[in-house]
Amino acid sequence: MRTRFLVLSLIGAISSWSGTEAQTVTVSGKLFVPFNPPAVACGMPVNALQFEGTDVYLTSQTITLMPFIGADVQVTGTLVGANCTLVDVASIGAAPYVVETCGGGALNCGARINLKGPGGGVFGLFIGLDGGFFPSSVAGGTFLLDPATSILAAIAPEPGPTTTFDVLIPVDPALFALTFRLQAVRQGPPLPGVLQWSTLDTIFTGTFTTPCHGTQC
Repeated sequence: MRTRFLVLSLIGAISSWSGTEAQTVTVSGKLFVPFNPPAVACGMPVNALQFEGTDVYLTSQTITLMPFIGADVQVTGTLVGANCTLVDVASIGAAPYVVETCGGGALNCGARINLKGPGGGVFGLFIGLDGGFFPSSVAGGTFLLDPATSILAAIAPEPGPTTTFDVLIPVDPALFALTFRLQAVRQGPPLPGVLQWSTLDTIFTGTFTTPCHGTQC
């Protein structure tokens, strides 16, 4: 019953967004300085920052974002820009729900995934190839994957504030040198509750990754 609540809520949240600009959105991620910000295409300030692993850029007319670089944060602001996803941040704080991957994505080895949040609810983990932008609610955040190239890989109750499990990368040449994006969503308790979207992390199945997760995970 708990997982059914989550699935029904996901269907409603992802299918209901109209794509209208100039709306208030909430997004979580790890803030960093983009290597090549598309300033001209987006009409964004040159000093715009980005959420790692996503196509979401951030600027602010009222807040200095630079002190938050490298941190997992949640922002609320206005969605602006015609040719890219640019959020004018009005408030910022620590992300309430975080996905962290540990270990590399070498074929036939596993990456450990840690989901960190309040616990006690039910979670779903999405794995995808491409980015997207589907705001769920101002309270809950935004789905950052493309539904057409992502799957709901796991859905289960949360055992506590940290949920840990391993993902094995199969020995399949078609999976080599790909970047997989991972994002989780949780709900409750009590159910039904607001969907809470996590930050996003990535696994790269290349040759320059740590083969398997270690004891530090």
